[in-house]
Amino acid sequence: MSTVILLGYRQPLAEAIERHGEVPFFVVEKDVPGLKEGQFCRVSDLEDVQEVLRAVASSDLSDVKGVVTGHEQGVFSAAVLRDELRLPGCRDHARASVFRDKYQQKSKLAADIPRARCRYVTSRTRFDELSRALGLPFVVKPAAGFGSIRTSVVRSEDQFHELLLASEKHRFLGTLATQSSDVAFVAESFVSGRELHVDGIWQDGALQWAALGRYREPLVQLAAGHVLVDYIASPEQSAESLRRAVALAEKSLASLETPDCIFHMEAFENEERTAFSECAMRLSGTQYPELLEMTYGVNLFDAEVSISLGEKANVAPHEPEQLHGYIHLRQDSGSTLRKEDLEELFPFVQLEYPARDDAPWRTGKIGLGVVAHSREDMLAKLLEDIASFNEEAVPVGSTSA
Repeated sequence: MSTVILLGYRQPLAEAIERHGEVPFFVVEKDVPGLKEGQFCRVSDLEDVQEVLRAVASSDLSDVKGVVTGHEQGVFSAAVLRDELRLPGCRDHARASVFRDKYQQKSKLAADIPRARCRYVTSRTRFDELSRALGLPFVVKPAAGFGSIRTSVVRSEDQFHELLLASEKHRFLGTLATQSSDVAFVAESFVSGRELHVDGIWQDGALQWAALGRYREPLVQLAAGHVLVDYIASPEQSAESLRRAVALAEKSLASLETPDCIFHMEAFENEERTAFSECAMRLSGTQYPELLEMTYGVNLFDAEVSISLGEKANVAPHEPEQLHGYIHLRQDSGSTLRKEDLEELFPFVQLEYPARDDAPWRTGKIGLGVVAHSREDMLAKLLEDIASFNEEAVPVGSTSA
């Protein structure tokens, strides 16, 4: 058996590597329970390419067959590592960089693709410059990712100065005041509309397969402590949304000269248009790939490994009998809400809800609920009912947020 290097730990990807008959070797940023000596090497930052190269070199690996990552931080490092080891998959540093920087990405899109106006922003940037160039409100976020929990919508000069002061209110974002890099953050014009996403397979310069997903509310709300809700849209009930989103994905991925990959593209939809938000050259970072397998029988983890090994990602989707969605459930130290309470009230396909909050995620996730329905509108209502109940039992702004 050969070795496949996995940048970051993601259990379904490790299992997919093993199904391909290979052995995963993990390069991780923290210890993972169950991994034995010789199965992994730890680094402080998956984006530090030199450190990742040293980790691989020091591990004395033989017969390395591929490099794969399921994490945003590993996308550029994976391209460099493939280039160094002459492995299949994307080895183009410049193209990989486009998928790690929001300004580069929006600048490279074809001129007729709707998208936010975008520019780098630093502690020297003046509010009046941005408000004139971008209008009000505008959005400030990291250029390279983690936007959902480190994004601020700026509606006034006072709010902008709060960011510069790195206040506690913006503790996840608050590095503008001390940031030494001129390309760490971007400001973007505000794009209205409902946030959706397209996930699929891009291969041989064309879209091979894709599905449409919807968020309950814009992801920027996660920074305010709201729960994440995401679900698969119906190809019938959302036929026009699917058509427009897929057309946008095809045009955007082509103009970005996207290499073979599994992609996750986010967009904003209103009555007039569907506008590009951003695109990742990797699997969705949440439970969404598992929902796609439940709904369509498409395993994007297997497809990701196939592409990273230089193989074709062949999938055979079936017509969905039920659509699936998930919610990241909240909890705090004073909550009396129990798993049994949730099970009595809602028909979960899968439910994880621990007795106490030991390690809160920054997005507010403590538990995970998966539900299903044959109709998209009823699935959305069920998820809304669960979210509203959970937020009432654990108010937004509580200690878990």
